[in-house]
Amino acid sequence: MDSSRCLCVALVLLAAFLPPATVAARTVDSPGEARLVTTDLARFWRVWEAHDGRPGADALQAGYLDPGTAGLQAFLALRIGSARELAETIAAHPGYYASLRGVGEGVEDQRAAFHAAFEALEALYPPAVFPDTYFLIGRMNSAGTLSDEGLLIGLDMHGRQPGVDLSGLSPWHQGVLARPRDLPRIVSHELVHYQQSGGAAQPTLLQQSVREGSADFIAERIAGGHINALAHRHGLRHECDLWREFEPRMAGTDYSGFLYGGDGAGDRPADLGYFIGYRIVQSYVERHGLSEATLRAVLGGVDAANLLREGGYAPCGGGGG
Repeated sequence: MDSSRCLCVALVLLAAFLPPATVAARTVDSPGEARLVTTDLARFWRVWEAHDGRPGADALQAGYLDPGTAGLQAFLALRIGSARELAETIAAHPGYYASLRGVGEGVEDQRAAFHAAFEALEALYPPAVFPDTYFLIGRMNSAGTLSDEGLLIGLDMHGRQPGVDLSGLSPWHQGVLARPRDLPRIVSHELVHYQQSGGAAQPTLLQQSVREGSADFIAERIAGGHINALAHRHGLRHECDLWREFEPRMAGTDYSGFLYGGDGAGDRPADLGYFIGYRIVQSYVERHGLSEATLRAVLGGVDAANLLREGGYAPCGGGGG
């Protein structure tokens, strides 16, 4: 299965509205100074080894969660939930968790790729800022998200490697797990979200699709690819039909069928709103040029209707919007 699908669907477990960029994380203006924080991984593996790969809740709490970084504390609140829930997930999939050791070690090998993406964003968008990026082990429910502490990346959703036994995982997990080498794309996607200004408390389907699609559009330019190849292949084959379904609903806040929809339905992949948002942004950039001013408008994201109108996206012919 295409690894881009893995990342695409893993993202459905993110919150529908991501925090605005006005947060309290440590940020730097220079991409070369951006911190990639992996210290929580060593803590996790010490606990894992001390308990023969089956740590209980008390061991995880005392050895991994309590002494964890600010990023891990945020991930605990947002995605892990509790030491008990983490212990239960590990106990259900001990072989898979054992295979993640190499994924964490591979983060070090990709530091140059992460910083190259950061530098590419700075070149495209000089006002960009770079928060800390935390690499963490969670309970298989989030590939990446944001918090006040920075970017939070769940390595447990990036374990698709040669020789890894996925037979004990659910069909959903077998479909969504990503490859370690795709980490620069998810980090870039979340980094773009970090640049986005705050939006409405409850974004419309159009606003949120543009928000997600713009993160894919810019991540593709800084990391060499985006995370939704399957949605794009499907979307390009059915673009007019999708737009006819999307357009009457885009001013509402019902995301069903387009965003955060689990594993999709039948032959239809999840998160096709990412594709539509990408295409709206692509049309806008093609008409106005790829410049700092254009990206500022795209990253603002709140006036998605103006991006649609001024970009002229019209997959079925006629005027966009």
